[in-house]
Amino acid sequence: MGERLERPTLSLLIGCLVLLTWAVVNLQAEEHIVLLDPTIEQPEPQDPITKQPMQILDPIAKQPIEPVDVITQPKQPIEPVDVITQPNDNFDKTLFQQVEVTPEVQAKKDAILESIVSASLSTIERNIQAADDLDKAFFDKGIDKIGVSSTDAFGPHLLTSPQAIKIAISGKIFTGISKLAAEILNISEQNIERQLSRPVPILTELCNFSFLPDCTLAATSRYRTIDGSCNNLNNRLWGRSFTPFERMMPALYDSFDQPRQTSVFNGPLPLARTISSQFHAQSVLGDLMPDLSHMSMEFGQFLSHDIQRNALSTGYQGSNIDCCQPNRGDPCFPIEIPSDDPYYSQFNRTCMNFVRALPTPNLDCTMGQRQQLNQNTHYIDGSQIYGSDVATSNSLRTFVGGKLQTGADPNIPNLLPKDLNNNANCHLPSANSNVKCFLAGDVRANQQPALISLHTIFMREHNRIAEGLSALNNGWSDQILFDEARKIVGAILQHITYKEFLQAILGDTIMISYGLKPSTSGYFNGYASSVNPAIKNEFTTAAFRFGHSMVHDSLKYSGTSHLFKDVFLKPDLVYDLSGGVDTITKGLTDSYSQKVDERLSHQLTRHLFEQQPGFGGDLAAINIQRGRDHGIPFYMLLKTICNVDDNVHSPTVWNALNALYQTEFDIDLFSGGVSENSVAGGKVGPTFACIIAKQFQALKKGDRYFYENSGNQAFSPAQLDEIRKTTLSKVICRNTGITSIPSNSFVKDTGPSNPMMSCNGVSDIDYNQWKCGWSNWGPWTICVNSIRFRLRTCRQQKPCDANVCIGNAFQVQMCRTFIDADTSKIEALIQRFESVLAGQQKNDGVVDINTAQKALQKLSSQDIIKKNELDTNLVE
Repeated sequence: MGERLERPTLSLLIGCLVLLTWAVVNLQAEEHIVLLDPTIEQPEPQDPITKQPMQILDPIAKQPIEPVDVITQPKQPIEPVDVITQPNDNFDKTLFQQVEVTPEVQAKKDAILESIVSASLSTIERNIQAADDLDKAFFDKGIDKIGVSSTDAFGPHLLTSPQAIKIAISGKIFTGISKLAAEILNISEQNIERQLSRPVPILTELCNFSFLPDCTLAATSRYRTIDGSCNNLNNRLWGRSFTPFERMMPALYDSFDQPRQTSVFNGPLPLARTISSQFHAQSVLGDLMPDLSHMSMEFGQFLSHDIQRNALSTGYQGSNIDCCQPNRGDPCFPIEIPSDDPYYSQFNRTCMNFVRALPTPNLDCTMGQRQQLNQNTHYIDGSQIYGSDVATSNSLRTFVGGKLQTGADPNIPNLLPKDLNNNANCHLPSANSNVKCFLAGDVRANQQPALISLHTIFMREHNRIAEGLSALNNGWSDQILFDEARKIVGAILQHITYKEFLQAILGDTIMISYGLKPSTSGYFNGYASSVNPAIKNEFTTAAFRFGHSMVHDSLKYSGTSHLFKDVFLKPDLVYDLSGGVDTITKGLTDSYSQKVDERLSHQLTRHLFEQQPGFGGDLAAINIQRGRDHGIPFYMLLKTICNVDDNVHSPTVWNALNALYQTEFDIDLFSGGVSENSVAGGKVGPTFACIIAKQFQALKKGDRYFYENSGNQAFSPAQLDEIRKTTLSKVICRNTGITSIPSNSFVKDTGPSNPMMSCNGVSDIDYNQWKCGWSNWGPWTICVNSIRFRLRTCRQQKPCDANVCIGNAFQVQMCRTFIDADTSKIEALIQRFESVLAGQQKNDGVVDINTAQKALQKLSSQDIIKKNELDTNLVE
């Protein structure tokens, strides 16, 4: 890689240059300053699909092109048209370099952008069609397939929905036109967001996010929408499914929208597979987590599938693109395997299939950098259980008693519904046709048996809660029962996340610093409509992939161990009559996780979703490649943004990184972040702790339906107390046959701080807190001046009917007194006291016992009935 500079010189020269550049970019964003370096030679325009020199077509001409074999022959050349002279040949490019922009100047800039869009739109659309034709040709030749061959890992096409593909069409248009406009107007990549973030009417009409949902009903609804829309009433699309990931920092692409592959020294970055094999080496027994269980890893995956699902490129008719074939351009970004690879070389394998994530327009429908799409809701709302769109949600429901569907298995009740068509492409045993994979709210549920088990447990929890609610409120409809059970399960997920999981991963200092600890009583009241909860790109592509380092080689199962390569996409263990979900779950709590460090199991870096020896995937290489695909800035920049000090790696680890990269300012975020020394009390390093904490802070403050919030969507204080009593261990106990489990199932070690808990004594949610109508009567008070009373409360908050309670919230009674008591005075006192209580009930809706007692004492002091009355001698 050339002669290496001494590190102090490198840090001073390269570090100052790169970080200062980014600082200037950020300053421009704050102060609307536009700087253009005239010494930088602008590249020739390229076709955004084929990456060949741009051939700009006349948008008016409709001349047919002779058909050719698009795989083996180039497209017919077409006479170019200068879009700068059509329709306006007086483009003033200096307008896009001005420091101060007046309304008049902005109007001129908008007109120029609209002219460029108008003239180039047909060209971009034709290029997209040409790429589609190429995909069809590969499909027709049998190269791209709907299914997955034995030499493929998990097909990326399985992750992408038709809705995402539709959005990507406009995403390609926005990206292509933005790139072309930047080249025509000489706008540097650093200034693209500032100069092109303007709505252009022609493009807005093509944007999937220009049509906003009606939030009239959602504004007062107790329940979230399935797709996450209308959570924020000022920004109705924030957090909705099928909206873009956001960013902590602007993207750092090569050539506007191409994956980051170039060093700051302008040489190539090291291959992702080389980094994986040389830096992300095999985990060993000495790398076991000293306290956390394997459940902490598995819950992290379950949670991740709640809040993010990337949309990956597909071929014709949703086929799986084979990017290891020659003549494949965008969206292919294959992982090159070096000829001397320590593992794959023995199989003569030189390429690992990898497709780019689909592009999407910005949420505000403006031009700009390439962005990526989240197909799930961004909120912690149980979307991996219920789905992120109405169609998926409805397909999982019974529409009877508010319940979710279960599998019709003759031997094992309460499994997930079966995927009878094997749309998940699971590896099913030919000897047992009863064994199928499963359907859930997220298509990745079948990746391995431990994940299936958690999906099953939370499906059961929903159905169990729906039954409990129905038993007390037999007048509730199926829809109300489903909505309320879903609301409770979502709250339980949030509470477990913030109370147990994040506490174990981040530690006290980070949790307190970012305000992530749940309240012990009352409401949070910290919702801020200005906080965007959207999942950040740096979080989803790098920081929240820290759990990949925690994966053990094997899944513990009833005293035996199953290598993960032998259970990927295989549901067999779930159907085991002698164990199944119970034994899988027990194995997770009975075994340790691996430490969060640079090491990953070979089960993930050599055998991921392997069907044939030598043709498994490499998850570490995929993480690195995905970060480059998304234009994620280098590790040192995020480390600086998070105010992390130097020396957060061991010398050995830091030297290993520097041996791979030309400079520390090339280090990929995943590799640099996962290998940091952990923060005090936590399991991840300071950079990942920062990114993770910021994300979950936004998910808390930016969620109007966060479980601890007050408002018309809130739980009652008593209901909220029931949610706070829940732990993951209790959820497991309530929905499996496990007899004992650690009190905190995220922690492997048991002892005084984490004792074993008998599942027989685990309390359920007190459903009485959800009973509509009058509660049971409270106890009688002691007698005061020959009078006692008792109270009850009316539960008529949503979803209860407003007029569910008829009668009084109080009863007043005369105590037994000595024979000389003046009963007429007592009866008069009772009437006056009842009048006071009735007024309180009318005004406040409830009768407060302390206020009632004070009122009785005040009335009694005015007219003492009998001085020597025996107050404790009560009427029954």
